[in-house]
Amino acid sequence: MGNNNYQRIIPLLIVFLLLNSIPIDIYLPAVKSIAIDLSTSVVSLQLGIYLYMISKGVGQLLLGPLSDKYGRRPIALFSLTIYTIASFIAVVSINLEMLMASRFFQGFGACGCAITALAIVRDNYNKSECARIYSILSGVQSLVPAIIPLIGSLIVINFGWRYCFLFLMLISIITIIFSINIIPRVNISISGVVDNQSMLSIIINRKFLPYALASVSATAFIVQYAVNSPVILIDIMRLTPVEFSQVFGFNALLIIFFSYWATRVIRKYSPEVACNIGLVFLALMSVLFFFNPTPNNLTTYIVVTSLGSAGFSFCLGSSTGLALSPFSKCAGKASAVIGFLQCVLSSFAGFVFGLFFSEGAQSMSITVFLFAFLSVMTSLLFRKWTNKRIQISST
Repeated sequence: MGNNNYQRIIPLLIVFLLLNSIPIDIYLPAVKSIAIDLSTSVVSLQLGIYLYMISKGVGQLLLGPLSDKYGRRPIALFSLTIYTIASFIAVVSINLEMLMASRFFQGFGACGCAITALAIVRDNYNKSECARIYSILSGVQSLVPAIIPLIGSLIVINFGWRYCFLFLMLISIITIIFSINIIPRVNISISGVVDNQSMLSIIINRKFLPYALASVSATAFIVQYAVNSPVILIDIMRLTPVEFSQVFGFNALLIIFFSYWATRVIRKYSPEVACNIGLVFLALMSVLFFFNPTPNNLTTYIVVTSLGSAGFSFCLGSSTGLALSPFSKCAGKASAVIGFLQCVLSSFAGFVFGLFFSEGAQSMSITVFLFAFLSVMTSLLFRKWTNKRIQISST
């Protein structure tokens, strides 16, 4: 199957990535209702986001290599099945522990969908095309927080929070049906050969690590934004679930807008330029939130998070494409490694910093800035090391 024929699979890959975001965004407006129904706190329910992200990250280390070995199709179908079962467990949960277990396994199922989407793109496109397609996928994926929180609010108000997870279960079942008919049984790769590189060799690759850390910085923003927004907007600013959904949706529309311009920058200049622009926006947002972690009005909060949204849009797609570009022969494994780093590092660092810096968005600012800084520093160190090797070899 050639690249032109592969265009028909892109809509399915978009759904795979949407399945990663929907469980977070449909969960946010429901936390108050869940807390009341299960006799727990909103803060306790934030653990569900971290469990979901960590499970996604760890699961990719297992499913990524299996995707290279056995193909994209069986891993996608297995992951969607786990996702469906986990969603059903959430529907019938009677306590916090049962709901948290469902979130953990739902994250495991979602990670296989992400691997399938990233790997199929990397199998069939070059570096610049991958960066552009990843940016497009990220932009389309941003429709989820623009629409799903409002849908979630309406579901909670009219039917109850359990129907949010029933909604996820039905989507995953429909996706299974389409996946059986659309995803090819055999991987179609540019190289046609699977490379058995170790995960460690992928991580320390000089073209991988700096951009992987940049993608972690962008992921940290979106994860921490999801974790902190219900507390800041609902608990502190007293927004209703519908008002919260509107603010969340506006930010998502900004991400779509900035993603469009990111693809223009990638096409006209390079993925590297887009990634650097994103890191600047993320660093600026981090500084502003560090000194004013709990803005006293909604306008200030929206303005500062808009900078983070711009950084996320310019950075995530370009950095992911650049990080995966050296690994055409083991796209599944490389996708798994970057997915693990994005999910686990951003969630773990955010959770730890949240324990010590619990005021407003301060933990978000520290986490995002840390990985942006590490990205720049590793890039400079690798460049210096490469220049030194060139000098030694020329003498």
